[in-house]
Amino acid sequence: SIISLNLNIELASSSTQNVTACEAFVFNGQTITQSGTYIDTLLNTNGCDSVITLNLTINTIDLSVTNNDPVLTANATALSYQWIDCSNDSILPGETNQTFTAVRNGQYAVILSDGICTDTSDCFNVNTVGVWTGHLNSLQLYPNPTAGSITISGDALFGVSIRLMDMQGRQIFTALEVDNREWVYDLSHLAAGTYMVEVRGRGERKVFMVVLL
Repeated sequence: SIISLNLNIELASSSTQNVTACEAFVFNGQTITQSGTYIDTLLNTNGCDSVITLNLTINTIDLSVTNNDPVLTANATALSYQWIDCSNDSILPGETNQTFTAVRNGQYAVILSDGICTDTSDCFNVNTVGVWTGHLNSLQLYPNPTAGSITISGDALFGVSIRLMDMQGRQIFTALEVDNREWVYDLSHLAAGTYMVEVRGRGERKVFMVVLL
């Protein structure tokens, strides 16, 4: 009895993958969100076991932001920052610090990068820019007397109107909805004398008497 055996011995195979991923990684159909070592066994092309070892590092970025309206601060440190306007997803030029101070009301977010991963925070509301924070009595006008420009400053200046008048009550200049903590006006084109500067806002009125030299 003659028996012929044609035998091929195929060997099992193995491989190791070292992977760094952002937030999550899909390994053989499984979504993994935590760093660690993962092993799976498949069939290789020869029909033998193929053992795959995955050494996985998941990088996550802290996307939380502290909102001290109108100041927003990314809580993650030592990253790259780029603040954006959520109304149109536009980049805010020059706003690349960890802290951002809004100059107008709106919604803002920050793009953060650690050199490997990049992600964007939620949008945060800013509502207090230009909000009335004081009374007109706190406003200051200087210099007085003056040979040229005058300055009115103070937190209560937001949203007010300012009128410059002569002593007969004739209007020379009006500024509506002043939206700053400082207002400057040059009087040097006027004749020397005394002028009235009236500030109105939120039901209040304050008048300065200015002497132009």
